[in-house]
Amino acid sequence: MWKGSRISLRKSIFLTPVIITFSIYLILFFTTRADPWGLETHKVVNDLACETLPPSPLKTFFIIHKEYISEHATDPDIALRELYGAEEGVKHFINLDAYGPFPFKELPRDYQQAVKKFGRKMIQQEGILPWWIIWSQQRLQRAMEQGDWKGVRQRASHLGHYVADLFMPLHTTANYDGQLTGNDGIHKRLEDSLVDARIEQYRVEMRKQLKKTSPEMVRVEDIFGYSLKGWLIVETILENDRQANKEILGFFSIKGFYYQRLDRRLKPIIIRQLVEACQLLGNIWYSSWLQAGKPAPIIK
Repeated sequence: MWKGSRISLRKSIFLTPVIITFSIYLILFFTTRADPWGLETHKVVNDLACETLPPSPLKTFFIIHKEYISEHATDPDIALRELYGAEEGVKHFINLDAYGPFPFKELPRDYQQAVKKFGRKMIQQEGILPWWIIWSQQRLQRAMEQGDWKGVRQRASHLGHYVADLFMPLHTTANYDGQLTGNDGIHKRLEDSLVDARIEQYRVEMRKQLKKTSPEMVRVEDIFGYSLKGWLIVETILENDRQANKEILGFFSIKGFYYQRLDRRLKPIIIRQLVEACQLLGNIWYSSWLQAGKPAPIIK
């Protein structure tokens, strides 16, 4: 970028802090783990999850505030990452394959036992997504019990983001961007150029598959179960990425064909994952309300 430029000493002194700041930004940008799903996809999951709630005062509250709940689904990837950086980032994934072979029995599902066995540093480094969902559910329930309905709205929205993350298969593995298998860049291709670009088409199919939510409380074992299912999908994604690239002979000018082929192969899997995200999210919202004693929402 700067090669061949002639900059005076005075200007170079002035620009040095700018260049350093920009360089640091680039380093952080390109070494930060890619965000799971695209921003529009997160909004759609929160939006459709509201529709899974059974008729109740809670559903009335969520439908009234559906726009807020949908729009703020992106906060964890934007506002919260700006505020908390890496501390926020570890809440978005878990590298299951850092703990031995499938089904990763070496990793205790209880957080304190996991920390005792592997150390807090490793547990944080490899991601805490399943536990964070449970902790977020507990915070949501407390807000309901305390009648903090403004807090309920915000916590429910943010919780939706992490639940959607749980169903992004590439956020269950250390090979999250295909960097270990020659599938470099698959994360962004999948989340942005494939799913986010087609999310309104997918929404139609997703809505057809939605069912009313279950009232059962979700346990941490259940959350890990969804993570394991996601991990099993990773190789399917990587293999279809390889096949789609082979079919277009690597010509950049016809990359649209790559996404057509990827869509044809992965669409049913992606829709199933997103529908399950909606169902689980509605389940967590509704069961939290039941556990809180079905408090009457304050609608403002």
